[in-house]
Amino acid sequence: MFNLRRLRHNLGLKLGALAIALLLWSHVKTDKKYETVVDFPFVVSEASGRFVVANELPEAIAVKVAGVGKDLMFRDHHGRVVLRPRISRREAITVDVNLQNIEGVDPNDGIEPISIETPRSVVLDFDYLDTREVAVVPRVDVQLEPGYTLVGEMSVDPAKVRIGGPRRYVRQVDSVATDSVTLRGVKRGFTRAVPLRPTEGWNLAVTPDEVTVSADVQVLLERRLREVPVIVAHVPRGVTARAVPDIVAVDIVGGEKLVNALGEEDITVTIDYRKRFEIGLDDLPIDVKLPDEIRLLRVSPPTASLLVETGTRR
Repeated sequence: MFNLRRLRHNLGLKLGALAIALLLWSHVKTDKKYETVVDFPFVVSEASGRFVVANELPEAIAVKVAGVGKDLMFRDHHGRVVLRPRISRREAITVDVNLQNIEGVDPNDGIEPISIETPRSVVLDFDYLDTREVAVVPRVDVQLEPGYTLVGEMSVDPAKVRIGGPRRYVRQVDSVATDSVTLRGVKRGFTRAVPLRPTEGWNLAVTPDEVTVSADVQVLLERRLREVPVIVAHVPRGVTARAVPDIVAVDIVGGEKLVNALGEEDITVTIDYRKRFEIGLDDLPIDVKLPDEIRLLRVSPPTASLLVETGTRR
C-alpha cells in the first residue's frame, strides 16, 4: 500500500538525488554524436550587381549535419547556403546545391555538414536589376468615435519610395501599398509607422520599407454664422442689382478648430442674375461656397429675390 508519509520523509534529499540523476543522464545523452537536419538560410549572390533573380526561391536549404548532442542543442548555427553564379545576360539556369556552397560553419564548433537534403537543385531566372520611384498608397481604415471627424486627407511620409528588383516587374509597378491597418475608436490625431508590402512573388525590395501615416482628427462642431452677405453674380455691365434679403444665416459643421476659425468673410453666398430669365425675379436659389473640410447644413432663408434698380439697362 502506498505510504504518503514515508514518501514525504527526507523529501528534499530525494528530490536532489533525482535532479543529479537527470543531469547525469542528460550529460551522457548530449555527449553522444547524433545526426539531424538543420535549415540553413539560402542566399544567391550575383557578383556583377547587374542582375537579380526574378523567380521565387526557397528561404532555406535543409542540410543533414552531425555533431555531439550538446553542440547541436545549445550552439547557435550561423551557417548558410550561398550560390554565386556568374551571369552575363538574362537567362534561367538550374544550379545543383552541394556541401561546398555552405558558408559560416566552423569545424571547431563540432558540427559537420553531411549532405544536402532538400532542395538539391534550384532554378534561377535572372533578369536585369532595375529601380524606380513610386507612390505610396496607405491602407489604413480609420474608424472614428461618434462626434469626431477626419480633417483633410491622411498624409504619408515619404509620399514616394524607391523599389528595386527584376526589370520585368519593376516596370509594372506604379505604387506600393502599406500593410492593411484598422484603427478603431479614434478621437484624436495620430502618427503611425506602417510597413510597406510590395507585390509578393516579384522579388521586389523597397527603400525605405516603412512609412509614417498621419491624420488630423477633431471634435465635430456645428455653428451658425448669422450675417453672411448675399452677392449677385453675373450681373451684366451697366446693370445694378441686389439680393433681398442681402444677409442670410449659414449653418455649418466640421472640425472644431476649422469651424471656430471661420468668419463670415470666409463664406461666399451668391444668387445668379442669369437665372432671372429661367425662374423670374423671386425665389432664386442661394449657392454657398465653403472652405474645404467644412460642410453646409442649411442656409436660412434658402432662396432670395432679385431687385433690379430702376433706370438701369435690362
